Amino acid sequence: SGINAEYGGNGITLALMWASAASYVSLMTPTKHQATTLGLLGGLHFQLGHFLSAILAGELITRAGFKAAWWIYATFILAVGALYVTADTLLPKIESYEEIEGENKGTENAEAEINPPTQPDPETPISAAGLDNPTYME
Repeated sequence: SGINAEYGGNGITLALMWASAASYVSLMTPTKHQATTLGLLGGLHFQLGHFLSAILAGELITRAGFKAAWWIYATFILAVGALYVTADTLLPKIESYEEIEGENKGTENAEAEINPPTQPDPETPISAAGLDNPTYME
């Protein structure tokens, strides 16, 4: 019965965490980058996060014992939660990406203006690279 409650609680907390993270990502990124950032979020959590947590938890349990590892982990989670609440309380609220987009207006094309994309020189024949020479590959 206790194991079922643990798995049920884990499922609910994972669903809430994922819904919150995906909503936050979709609010904080421009529409054209949302798929990329959601992919990065999924990769960081489900791939890298699970891989590293298994290794680190195994090492911690091996060195400190299961009970001590549990208390270390619980203390770490409480500290991260307190840090989150503090940051959420003190930092200014941003409702969406559009609010901060005005501050960065024009910066997306700034690099393109400094370093315009180079076009191939129409005067340079392909043979300069030897690509049209049939004996080039021999």
